[in-house]
Amino acid sequence: MAERYTRDELTAAFNKVENPKDWRAPINKTIEADDGLLDVICEAVIFFTGTVPEFKLLKNGKYRVTAIGYRNGPCGP
Repeated sequence: MAERYTRDELTAAFNKVENPKDWRAPINKTIEADDGLLDVICEAVIFFTGTVPEFKLLKNGKYRVTAIGYRNGPCGP
């Protein structure tokens, strides 16, 4: 587990980007975030899916977070 964050912090961050119907699905979410939140979201996606997310700053100041997700990553079937 990421040493800088508690399990509750990682869970809260992952809940912001996971697919609510299937947490194992790919991640493709637009969020409003500051740099501190992006760090914990990055750690959470790695922790829960075994994949590394990508962050793209959009013109509206929000971020698009994408990752292949648990199912398509090295941890999935």
